[in-house]
Amino acid sequence: TARLWDAKTGQSLVILSGHGQEVLSASFSRDGSRVVTASADSTARIWDAARREIRGVALAGHTDAVTGVAFSPRGQLLATTGGDRTLRLWETATGGELMNLEEGHLDAVFGVAFAPGGRQIATASGDKSVGLWTATLPRVFATQTIPARPGWNGVAAVSADGRVFAAVGENQTVLVQDAATGEVKATLRGHKGTITGLALSPDGTRLVSTGRDKLGYLWDVPTGQKLAVLDGHRGSVLAAAFSPDGKAFATAGVDKRVLVYDTPPPGAKPAEFRERAAWDGHRGAVTCLAFSPDGRLLA
Repeated sequence: TARLWDAKTGQSLVILSGHGQEVLSASFSRDGSRVVTASADSTARIWDAARREIRGVALAGHTDAVTGVAFSPRGQLLATTGGDRTLRLWETATGGELMNLEEGHLDAVFGVAFAPGGRQIATASGDKSVGLWTATLPRVFATQTIPARPGWNGVAAVSADGRVFAAVGENQTVLVQDAATGEVKATLRGHKGTITGLALSPDGTRLVSTGRDKLGYLWDVPTGQKLAVLDGHRGSVLAAAFSPDGKAFATAGVDKRVLVYDTPPPGAKPAEFRERAAWDGHRGAVTCLAFSPDGRLLA
């Protein structure tokens, strides 16, 4: 299942039931009216976030788990990726599949994102590469495949302005890069186990990393300084997300909990600090998080 929470009060507003297996990814449309979920049951589902009910039918077409979902900036298109190595585009209004792009990656595709203008799509794959696609409907074609640096496990994040790119590197490190040039600006060290998730603040100045060492870390991106150790979870930490204004962030893990933190102000000294709130409700591991664009809801 997926849940919609009131991001301010922590109240569980609705349980979105419909998937046959675990939910792996979630994303809101830019206007916040819809949320899409991706599942190991090989489908994605579009939900009406305002009415808090399912909208339309399941998007069926993938032959393996759907691992990534993203709305286009205008919300007219939806992109999905999966273990079947494909990128698929759907019409949001009807749920109709517009195209199935089977050539481009040689292994499972873990994630997808639209560029702010909506004309470019980025995908991340287990074949150790990032794919860049140009979308000029009715055509979408691969324009570039960028080999990943050694140690990459498919976990990456990009800032809202598209300028900062972060990815897992060798020996449980995080590489912060200039998204345009690929130049490594900082190497962040701290995790002792596999890094499972990365989240960048909207302005690209803060980063949260999560890992199977039961820890999360909050980093200052410009300096590479570790601002805080996040040790509130009781097992592997699987996901993180920042609120749209960057003033708060949340983490989730196998302990079935969602922890919410206030982001320290610029110039804050390194410290260990506690979560502002802990939300319980899921009956299994919480694998993904997404804030609505207005910051009022958390899925």
